[in-house]
Amino acid sequence: MLGELHPTVTVCRWDAATGALEPTGETPLFPEGADGTVSPSAPVVSRDGRHLWVTVRGTDTIVVLALDERGEEAEVITSVPCGGHWPRDLALHPSSSHLYAANERSGDVTWFDIDHTTGIPHRAGSVSVPAASHVIFA
Repeated sequence: MLGELHPTVTVCRWDAATGALEPTGETPLFPEGADGTVSPSAPVVSRDGRHLWVTVRGTDTIVVLALDERGEEAEVITSVPCGGHWPRDLALHPSSSHLYAANERSGDVTWFDIDHTTGIPHRAGSVSVPAASHVIFA
């Protein structure tokens, strides 16, 4: 779960039989006492379950987290610029090779190549899309 007003990621265990979520840990996206107003959005988990990416409005970044093998703990690895202003959505391409950030206020979609070992995205390009709010693959 993502805390939009409180910049944290809460990792949960899901019980398929009961449909219940049980929190297993909470990870702050920024160090204690970090300045500025931030609003996380659009969490995306890698297909192999090793990485989590979260866009953050206010810092205009993508925070990269590593997930443990059980998927019960998250650790912030780094953050990278999202390529625009006010990232509203983040989408993983079906090939798992690229992330796409819809930057609403700058009116663009920026795409990133993903280093599959580290999970760190590297900017690869962008396209102008006025008021971009979502990226969907058909």
